Amino acid sequence: MNLKQREDEVRAALEPAFRARLLARGQARSMIWRDGEIPADAPQFATNLSYDLVSYGVALIDHAIYIHTRNGDTNLARRAFLQAGEAIESVVAKGIPDDPQRGFLRIMSAAAFHLGQSSARAYSMLFRSLDNSNLSRLERGLALLILRSLDQLESEIAEWRRRGIGSDEFLFNLLEDQILQGDDDENELPYEDSVLIALDVALCDQFYSGLSSFLLALQVGEESLVTLALREMRTGLKVSSNNNLVPQWWGFRLANHLIDDLWQASLHQLIPTVLPEGDSTTWHDQRSLFIGDYIPN
Repeated sequence: MNLKQREDEVRAALEPAFRARLLARGQARSMIWRDGEIPADAPQFATNLSYDLVSYGVALIDHAIYIHTRNGDTNLARRAFLQAGEAIESVVAKGIPDDPQRGFLRIMSAAAFHLGQSSARAYSMLFRSLDNSNLSRLERGLALLILRSLDQLESEIAEWRRRGIGSDEFLFNLLEDQILQGDDDENELPYEDSVLIALDVALCDQFYSGLSSFLLALQVGEESLVTLALREMRTGLKVSSNNNLVPQWWGFRLANHLIDDLWQASLHQLIPTVLPEGDSTTWHDQRSLFIGDYIPN
């Protein structure tokens, strides 16, 4: 499917009447939902409505990323991100509290809002539920990036490094413990499951490496560090794809675009490095001092 076909599909999907007003039905249900329950006297909704809304939102995100990365219709991509965020939000905002997918879907919705240039709505999806959601370390790192809680993110990465999690020795011991745990065959994990557990830890370490490079780039203003961060994310994306690890794949994919988005919006990019006229040396020093006041140390 080429760029024009993708854009045509998105335009059709953004129409209010698309799939029997799918988004409107989801938002109407969300208005009366209470912890995933509909009042007894309320109109009934299709049992597969949540599945349809999530599928719709994820497909829009996928199309919007494709359009954005291939320099397509920027406004169309932004609208697609926003509508994707709204579709997924309608499922999780007042949905089933103990749904194991709820935390992941909150991140998907928040990332879509952020990429759609609605940082306030992205923030509202995560800030109250961050510590109460069923999130992996990788997903939590992505959430902190969306919230721009960079100090906390840096602290958690430092703790990860201090404990040596993700090192070859740690992964070897983890594999050994997982494979050999228990005194009988019933308690032993299959080899494939043990490898996936270790791979998840290794991917989280890869993710943290990319985030560390990006955080340093924000502090010192070196674009080469952003390039390194994006390379780390693409490597993790490839490994996740090769092993069919869907949540990790989405985490790396979204982080790749969020990092680029945040860097383009950073003071390092927005404040010119050279003045058209005047003392450039003085301007450079003042620019560095100004940015330093707003960047976490």
